[in-house]
Amino acid sequence: MYIYSNFSKQFSSMTKILSLVLLFSIPNAYGQKEANFWYFGENAGLDFNNGGPIPLDDGQLNTREGCSSFSDANGNLLFYSDGSTVWNKDHGVMPNGTNLKGNASSSQSAMIIPKPGSNSIYYLFTVGADFDNDDYGFYYYTIDMDADSGLGDVIAGPVDLNDGNASAWSEKVAATRGADCETYWVLSYVSNSFYAYKVDNSGVLSGTPVISNVAYDSGDSRRGYLKITPNGEKIAIAHMREGGLLVYDFDKSTGLVTNEISLPLTGGNGTEPYGAEFSANSEKLYVHASNDHYVDGNEPWSDHWSSLYQFDVGLPTPAAIQASIKLIDDRNLYRGALQLGPDRKIYRSLSATYQSGVAALGVIEEPENDGLACNYQHAAINLASGTLSTQGLPPFISSIFSQIT
Repeated sequence: MYIYSNFSKQFSSMTKILSLVLLFSIPNAYGQKEANFWYFGENAGLDFNNGGPIPLDDGQLNTREGCSSFSDANGNLLFYSDGSTVWNKDHGVMPNGTNLKGNASSSQSAMIIPKPGSNSIYYLFTVGADFDNDDYGFYYYTIDMDADSGLGDVIAGPVDLNDGNASAWSEKVAATRGADCETYWVLSYVSNSFYAYKVDNSGVLSGTPVISNVAYDSGDSRRGYLKITPNGEKIAIAHMREGGLLVYDFDKSTGLVTNEISLPLTGGNGTEPYGAEFSANSEKLYVHASNDHYVDGNEPWSDHWSSLYQFDVGLPTPAAIQASIKLIDDRNLYRGALQLGPDRKIYRSLSATYQSGVAALGVIEEPENDGLACNYQHAAINLASGTLSTQGLPPFISSIFSQIT
């Protein structure tokens, strides 16, 4: 009995050691720090490498909405983008890093994905906007971080991912690890279909997207965020219109999106969803909605209200999830993004009007707690002098946050 027990303990220990060896031998294995640098708004930035966010003023990015940034596994900044320009870690423009197909007025203008099996190749997915005569559309570029003395170079692109639907494409992109942990899924949306593109060690499988047709048709409502839970099992999508918040199940083995649930927004002044984010445990969904409407063709800049809502998406039925809505905050404010941070807190971009940013971020201190116990603090994170939050925050591969503790 003792011999068997002792052998079992030894075998269990060996198994744990082998599992750790396998984990750290996987190319691009997460160091949990790929989301440690954020650049957004009007030259604003945050550095999470010392735990809480430290404000930065060295960013060159100036955007109303879309932005993206990425660090290496040790938390060292690699590059950042507004979808049309790419800046390197020294804040200079990368070679071939201008006039890309994204747009700073696109909700989620860019998403950065490392190539599995490579330590130097990254893909920059861009989403455009029909603004100032620019075009909608979904594309990607290849960046080689070994080029330009380690500062990076945009070596290829744009590759068209629109499947003939560029003129109808939304401003949304999200990404997560595949079920095998050696691939990624990159998702975007057009009309009533999700497009999921697989990225593996051979590159972006651009010719074979997984297409999931859903019941809800967004029509010409293209703005708003698309987010995936850290565990990769659910999707939230915000179409900036009444009744435009929906959640789905996501199969990270196949790329399929199923089981549509509509989540009505009630109790606050904001009813048109824009920002969305899940808690680190994938149980709570937060939504930043506004009354972003036009009166006689003109937008009433001073009459904007925004509401912050919470849903419990871990509940077992659609009715239970819908009934779990809680109003967290309601105030005179413009639309804005929500983004989970490396510290498990969720940050809220703040903008007084379309044209007026705020020198601070809101923060949900304990987003896994129910209702007001989530401890939302408004304008609690002061930004560096001379920088402002606007409507956007940088989205990241959602599964980065599945390993933070």
